[in-house]
Amino acid sequence: MRFRLRYLKYLVSLFIMLGFVVWLFVRPSVLEMAKEKLGEARSYGEIKGVWQQYEEDLVDNPEWKNVIEQKLSATALNDKQKQDLKTWLPEEEEQIASLTSVERPAEKPNAVKTESIKQNAVKKESEKPDAVKMESEKNIVKAPVDSRISSIEESNKSLSKEELAELYNKQGDEKCQAFKAANAPHLYHIANEYYEYAASLTHSEPKVCE
Repeated sequence: MRFRLRYLKYLVSLFIMLGFVVWLFVRPSVLEMAKEKLGEARSYGEIKGVWQQYEEDLVDNPEWKNVIEQKLSATALNDKQKQDLKTWLPEEEEQIASLTSVERPAEKPNAVKTESIKQNAVKKESEKPDAVKMESEKNIVKAPVDSRISSIEESNKSLSKEELAELYNKQGDEKCQAFKAANAPHLYHIANEYYEYAASLTHSEPKVCE
């Protein structure tokens, strides 16, 4: 009888140890749990909250920093948030600058090449009459603008239509102000394309750069 009880105790202990070992292998890592929590974040404040929640465990994890940066790049930040970002994201200055720059969604290697091609093409058109030149410039710029709009939508799939529309309107505002400052009314249509796309998402009247 005593032998059976002792054998049963050993058997139960063995099962407990095996269960613990299996749990160690199948339980999600801290990084996986943090990524899942970050995927549910829909605003700058929520992203910052997830970072602070896992900061002690993942502050030196480069993969976690990269995931945070990608999430921030896909989020429209206002000026106050851009300043606050510098107080908690432990990155090099140039990396912080890339996240807080105005043209954040368009920061891709191909964007520089596309801009160079566009400028060369516009320069060649300078000898044409004004009306023809303006039409040609519009056609030249239209393809990169459509591509940029598609790129923004592709990198912000987690945003709602209203949030995406707000991002497009913000891009349109920035373009409109830049063109006005450069005294380039023939480029206003670029900003208006952003406004029109934003309006199509919310079924409202588009803003106009004029």
